[in-house]
Parts: sequence; structure tokens; C-alpha cells
Amino acid sequence: VKEPKVKLSIVKYRPVKVYVEGEVDNPGLHVLEGSSSPMQSIENFNFNNKKTELNNNIISSDKQLSNNTYFPSLFDVLRKSNGISVYADLENIEITRINSLSNGGGRIKTTLNILETLTLKDVSQNIRVLDGDTIKIPRNNKPFTEQISIAMKSNINPKFINVAIAGRVENPGQLTLNKTATLNE
Repeated sequence: VKEPKVKLSIVKYRPVKVYVEGEVDNPGLHVLEGSSSPMQSIENFNFNNKKTELNNNIISSDKQLSNNTYFPSLFDVLRKSNGISVYADLENIEITRINSLSNGGGRIKTTLNILETLTLKDVSQNIRVLDGDTIKIPRNNKPFTEQISIAMKSNINPKFINVAIAGRVENPGQLTLNKTATLNE
């Protein structure tokens, strides 16, 4: 075929696998959706009054959907890890990434200050995570309660936890409590 006109559309992004270690409540390998879209119903969504068609899971439109696509970021990884611990050092988060062969191969490393993003001073620190990234949240020597307070307000740490109660109590079972709840509660 001479001079073909080819049009490609991404139907679905593959999942992103990242490894998280350090001062998070649930370290280990986490799998996040490759992308998500804030649109709830694509069938009835209009771009510039042109109806979007949904045919065999292929979306076609005159305007690209990439403006409405959201890729996983460092915040999403921290949320998936059930938040940070009291000893987390949010100013020195280390991310190592697989470097492409065309750029020399191996792994590249950077240090991010996510506390700057939480306080809205530098939102560029909340970078997109890619498949194969390793994220390390280092440990502070002493607990940094101000960071935890900021993290709780920013929705990184879950507000509620599930607690199982057993033994000689009136109502044994599972309870959902505020994360800052005391033993008496």
C-alpha cells in the first residue's frame, strides 16, 4: 500500500506495576490502572456537539480523549500503599526508573520533595509513575507529626481504618474507626 493513511486510537492502557518500600503502611508491589477517565458515561458525551461513538470498545471522536485521561502519579502510589507512617521523610522520596536503551539503559534516580506539593508550593513534584518504578520513602530519626497532619488533610493517608475486636467484649467483630482513634474509643 503506497502512502497509507493510518489512524491509531488507544483503547486501554496497560496496568502500571510499581514497588514501594520504606515508611508506608503497606509496602510491596502495587498494581495501578494504566489510566482512568473522569467521564462517567461515554455514550452520551459530546465534543463540540459531535456525538462520540462507542463501538466494540473503540472510542472515536474528532477531538482526542487524552485531555480527559488521568495517569497514576506519586500520590496514587502513596494512597495505594495505605499512606505514610509517622516516621516518613516526605522531603527526600527516592524514585528509580528504568532508563530506555536509546538513553543509555540502566536505571535513573531522582529525589522528590512531596511535602512541597502537599503545601501547594511546587505541584510538579507529584510526577507520573511508570511501569517498573521503585519508590523509597526514607525514615526520619524522630516522628514528624506536622507531616502526618498535612498528609491526613491531603487525602494521602486513609481517614478510617478497620479494626477487628475479639475476646471478652460485648460486641466482637470488625469496626471502622477514625485513624486517629484511641484504644478507649
